[in-house]
Amino acid sequence: MVKIAVYGAGGVGGYFGGRLALAGHEVHLIARGDHLDAIRQHGLRVDSVRGDFDVRVPATDDPGQIGPSDIVLFCVKSYDTAAAASRLAPLLGDATAVVSLQNGVDNESTLADAIGWRHVVGGASFIFATITGPGVIDHTGGPASLAFGEFGDSGTMAGPRSDRVLALAEACRAADIPTDVPDDIRVVLWSKYAFICAQAGMTATTRLPNSTLNERTLAIGSGGTVVQLGGSQPVTGPPTSPRQGLPEVE
Repeated sequence: MVKIAVYGAGGVGGYFGGRLALAGHEVHLIARGDHLDAIRQHGLRVDSVRGDFDVRVPATDDPGQIGPSDIVLFCVKSYDTAAAASRLAPLLGDATAVVSLQNGVDNESTLADAIGWRHVVGGASFIFATITGPGVIDHTGGPASLAFGEFGDSGTMAGPRSDRVLALAEACRAADIPTDVPDDIRVVLWSKYAFICAQAGMTATTRLPNSTLNERTLAIGSGGTVVQLGGSQPVTGPPTSPRQGLPEVE
């Protein structure tokens, strides 16, 4: 059994934390407000296209009540990274892995500034999920999968497939979470970033959902800009075409 703290029990953290708790792992959710109150009183409810479930799981707004954990799934919004990272100390043991499941390519550096690279593991989630009410997560699409991997000591290169990463991957797969441990997590992060910049840019500009967008030219163009940026980084094997980094948006 793995002890897992989920920092940020929104759509991503709530879904994956709930799955891991349902599989029998010691999971603690860090949440706030009405969402926290509802989880404490009634448990976590997940309405999912892969099967609905309810699970009782400890929840708090104070990391000090949880203590050192094997894994921290770090799921806060990117703009909250620095503030949340400053509260991680009570969750850290010597070998604790803090796995960022955030969008973007620089959250890990912010985490490392607070806790050191030895604790930081890069990660990406592929899921459409959100909070629809206090204590309720709605998973509406996506493969609901994870990818994660180690960094080198300075964050400038990929790290090995460590025991802690392989143990987490095994726990996730046993919890019915498709999981990949790639050779270089930075490639995955940049590929997802290309997709998000294109998708979010188009939907924000047009004020339309993905289902109504039939023209991919703008998406490929904006994704290509991000791919060029990724290619300028010391990353082996980023997408060489924006089409490689972009799934279909129709």
